[in-house]
Amino acid sequence: MENNNYLIYSIYRMSLLARHSKMQTKQLQFMNEQIEARAARHQNITIRNQWMQAKTSKNYQTEYDRIRSHLENNILPHETKEKVKHRKRDLEALGARAIDKIV
Repeated sequence: MENNNYLIYSIYRMSLLARHSKMQTKQLQFMNEQIEARAARHQNITIRNQWMQAKTSKNYQTEYDRIRSHLENNILPHETKEKVKHRKRDLEALGARAIDKIV
């Protein structure tokens, strides 16, 4: 009788171990999925920031080139020309640059 109780107890303990092991495996899988999701989200944010920075830089460069063109052609009144030159200096401070150094 005692041997039979020991056998039942052993089977019960093994089933508990199996259930606990399965639960730990699921927890590890969930944690790995969370880590991968966070890494992907971080990577997406980094790429988006790079795109936005490139877009902003391109917009500044486009405006800078347009202003240079107006200054080269002397189609602006004197007062407006001073404002445009001031904006050109602002854009240069923001990172726009003259590629061909005309103006």
